[in-house]
Amino acid sequence: MRGIEIIEAPLSAGIGLAGVERMAAALRAAGLPAAIRAVATGEAAPPFNARIVDRETGLPEPARLRDFLLTLADRVESTLHADRFPLVIGGDCTILLGCLAGAKRHGPMGLLFLDGHTDFNKPGYPDNEPASMDLYLATGRGPSVLAKLDGDAPLVAGRDVVCLGYRDEKYVEAAGGNSPKGTDITLLPLSTMRSGGFGNTVARALDRLTAGGGEFWLHFDVDALDDATMPHVDYRMADGLSAGECAAIIRRARETGKLLGLDVTIYNPTLDWDGSGARLLVGLLASALDE
Repeated sequence: MRGIEIIEAPLSAGIGLAGVERMAAALRAAGLPAAIRAVATGEAAPPFNARIVDRETGLPEPARLRDFLLTLADRVESTLHADRFPLVIGGDCTILLGCLAGAKRHGPMGLLFLDGHTDFNKPGYPDNEPASMDLYLATGRGPSVLAKLDGDAPLVAGRDVVCLGYRDEKYVEAAGGNSPKGTDITLLPLSTMRSGGFGNTVARALDRLTAGGGEFWLHFDVDALDDATMPHVDYRMADGLSAGECAAIIRRARETGKLLGLDVTIYNPTLDWDGSGARLLVGLLASALDE
C-alpha cells in the first residue's frame, strides 16, 4: 500500500457550516497522523471562510473559492505523483471539487460518493452553500467557475459516479430540492443497502467503479454515519451507517487497488463539546486504513 499523506483543507463556504474549517486541526490534535502512520501531513492552503454570496452565480466568493480549490488540486496531484495516498481532511464538501481536479490530472477516474445527502442542489438553493451542491457541480452542472474548475470537461462523468448510503430522499422532496434521479449516476441509497445486504451493495458499487480496470476517488461525508453515532454535524438526519460499516467501505475500496485517494468532510468540532466525535473519526480512519 502507498504511504498516506494527510492534506488539510480548512474550508467553510457558507454561513451554515461555520466551524467545519476546524475539522483538520481537531483530528490532528486527536492523534490522526500517528493513528494512521501518515508519512507526511500539511495544510493545502490557509483556512478560508467564504461568506459573501455572489448574486450572479449564487456561490460564496466564487473567485477566491476557485483559487483555494485549485491550490488543493495541485497538492493532490503532487501527492499522487509522489506515489502517496492522499487523505484530504476538510472542511466542507466543496473540497471534493479540488480533490477531483487534482486526481483527474492523474488519469480517468470514477467517484464513490459516500454521503448522507446526494448534494445535488442547484446553486442558490437552499442556503448558497456549495457543500449542498458539490455533486451537481462535480458532474459539470452549474456555474463554470466551479463546474469547469480545471478545464472544459466535467470533473467526473455522471456515468462514473456511484452514490452510496444516502438517506435524504424524503427531505429533498419535502423541501423542493434537486435530485440526481433520472441522471446516469448510479444510486444506491441506504434503503437499498438494507434491503439488498451491506456486503452485496458495496460489492456492486465497487464492481461498477472498477469495471475495465478504472480507478476512483472516495468522498466520505461523516453525516453518512448514524446520527446517534455522529451528531456533530450541522444538517442532521435520523438513521445512517455504523462506524464499522463506513470503515469497511473505505477498507474494501482500498483493497481493490484502484482507490486514488479519500476526502473526509463535515465534522464540526464546535458541536463536539467533549471531543468524542474526533476520537471516533480517528479510530474509524485508523481501522479503515490499517494495512
